Amino acid sequence: MRKCNKEEELFNFIKSHQEEYGYPPTVREMCRAIKVSSTSTISYYLNKLETSGQIKKNPNKNRALEVVGEAISNFSNYSRIPIVGKITAGEPILAVENTEEYLLASPNLFRGEGLFILTVSGESMINAGIYNGDKIIVKQQPYVDNGEIAAVLIDGCATVKRFYKEENRYRLQPENDTMQPIYTDQCTILGKVIGLIRKF
Repeated sequence: MRKCNKEEELFNFIKSHQEEYGYPPTVREMCRAIKVSSTSTISYYLNKLETSGQIKKNPNKNRALEVVGEAISNFSNYSRIPIVGKITAGEPILAVENTEEYLLASPNLFRGEGLFILTVSGESMINAGIYNGDKIIVKQQPYVDNGEIAAVLIDGCATVKRFYKEENRYRLQPENDTMQPIYTDQCTILGKVIGLIRKF
């Protein structure tokens, strides 16, 4: 059996990572995968792969690699769900609505228009199984039922909580026994949380 060289190992890792997660790995993950310590070595191999036409790079976006050739046909029926920044599961942070990258999702998992992904920062939703660093799938809609988990905008800041409409106010309830709810008389529902992606 022929042993793969480092360049081939890297290409195979990028391709398998893309197929499994829908987005390319980080440079550090590439280093660990092919057992090299230098990020410049990874850059060298990536440049060679790009020159040979096996991948495409977009220097203006983070982790913007694309496997080309036969592999790309495997994703023709997949949905491109935009990752639009971070949303806090603790104290609200300024909402960022610029698309950072895209996740390719199987139509067997997520269907429909108006889906987007936010990365959770904080621990206020841990009792609901949502942890720091998780990516949540949000279906864009202007309403949710009481008790549903929603992405909500408050004064230009975004957060994810259980949503309750009460008399003359809204309650955004964390799923963490050590944290208090947020009360507000005005907010904008960004959408309903319908899924979660966690990388182990």
